[in-house]
Amino acid sequence: LRVELLNAQFDLQQREDVALLVLLAGDDRVGCNEVFDRLHEWMDARLLDAAVFPAQLTDEERAWPPFWRYWQALPSRGRTGLHFGGWVNEPLVARLTGKLGKRDLERRIDHVRALERMLVADGTAVLKLWIHLPHAEHGKRVRRARRKPDKEWRVEDADIRLFERLDEALPLAEDFLHRTDSAEAPWVVIDGSDARHRDVGAGRAVLGALQRTLARSGARAPAAPSPAPQDYRRGPLDELDLSVALPDEEYDERLEELQARLSKLSRKARRKGLASVLVFEGWDAAGKGGCIRRLTAAMNAQHYRVVPIAAPTEEELAHHYLWRFWARLPRAGHVTIFDRSWYGRVLVERVEGCLLYTSDAADDAMNVLWAGVGGAWGRGGGGGGG
Repeated sequence: LRVELLNAQFDLQQREDVALLVLLAGDDRVGCNEVFDRLHEWMDARLLDAAVFPAQLTDEERAWPPFWRYWQALPSRGRTGLHFGGWVNEPLVARLTGKLGKRDLERRIDHVRALERMLVADGTAVLKLWIHLPHAEHGKRVRRARRKPDKEWRVEDADIRLFERLDEALPLAEDFLHRTDSAEAPWVVIDGSDARHRDVGAGRAVLGALQRTLARSGARAPAAPSPAPQDYRRGPLDELDLSVALPDEEYDERLEELQARLSKLSRKARRKGLASVLVFEGWDAAGKGGCIRRLTAAMNAQHYRVVPIAAPTEEELAHHYLWRFWARLPRAGHVTIFDRSWYGRVLVERVEGCLLYTSDAADDAMNVLWAGVGGAWGRGGGGGGG
């Protein structure tokens, strides 16, 4: 099994179109720790992008959207990501402790499903491992830890607190697993009662996911040819009155008034910890830069950032196409202004023939965009709203 895992890892390293993300979670924290260590031992740690996500967010993480810390750690093409906790533990613990409401949890689950679907569509296979320890085994471990803490040193206070609320936690976890299980991102539940059986089961699951990932052709369908011209239908651009103009004096007066209002609103948003994203699209020389300069003239330069979007770098091409935008989203109280944006995926790239997806796949990507970016801010988990 170890040899096959290593060989599969090296084969994956040669691929530039696919990656594997393994999420490790469970009601057996001790077992998850041991599986996490064992996979590092059995596999080549140099080819693992491993990350641990505690259930409690840091002050820095609370200033960003709830999924910000997960976006940063996504594996690039040819790599295997191993995430301990991932986007599973934090919402479950927050719901159990009352920090996340039922409706907020529903939104988080919807976002999890959309994000996983989006990753898989872009070439990242997703495998989710849940390590389960039966209630009776939990009880034995806790009792041993209380009698002989030196021998059961792996058991922490958090494990004891979980055991005391296991009757509440398990139905919540089972519902979460059921609703986030899918053909493209399945859950594999492993019995943690026997450590050897558990480790081998986890290793086999990862090997199977690697082999399935390697079997994917990775060749995306060429862009569909442009359809034959249809009867022209007027759109919103046709409704724009291009003859409208303002005299210089009136323009200066209205600009000063609006900039004063914007300045007050931006300071208010800063105090309330509200994040904002402004997106400018348009033809070259349409005036995007001029609009941005007049906006930023009314704002504090410490609290905004202007991001010009050009062709992606090699590192950005190795990740999901939204990765470079996720990394530039604003923290609470700040503003990010995009001079061109993710809409280039289905506008510029399609027109210029750079987009390798079919038009249907591109439309699907846009349909889940707001779940991945705009829907990232949610009350009850990520600090500032947006």
